[in-house]
Amino acid sequence: MISCEVEIFGRLYKIKAENKEDIENYANFLNKRLSAVERQVKTIDNHVIFSLTGMNIAEEFFNLKKENELLKKELKELNEKTDRFILENNI
Repeated sequence: MISCEVEIFGRLYKIKAENKEDIENYANFLNKRLSAVERQVKTIDNHVIFSLTGMNIAEEFFNLKKENELLKKELKELNEKTDRFILENNI
């Protein structure tokens, strides 16, 4: 584990991680999202900005999770159809 320093919304944080590049990417992603929310709500209350950004990211996460579950179900069904086809046609 290595210690790295990242800036998130103007504040420096020391974070321990396996991969410094990943943490920097996460911080950049978060900074972009925080800035986007800040522009939309036009408030200086960082708590509001962080909370709304967190809710936006949570919504996105759960939508992607739901989509992933549907894709897994479709893949399972396609695999079952493929297996049946192979068995029925002695391939």
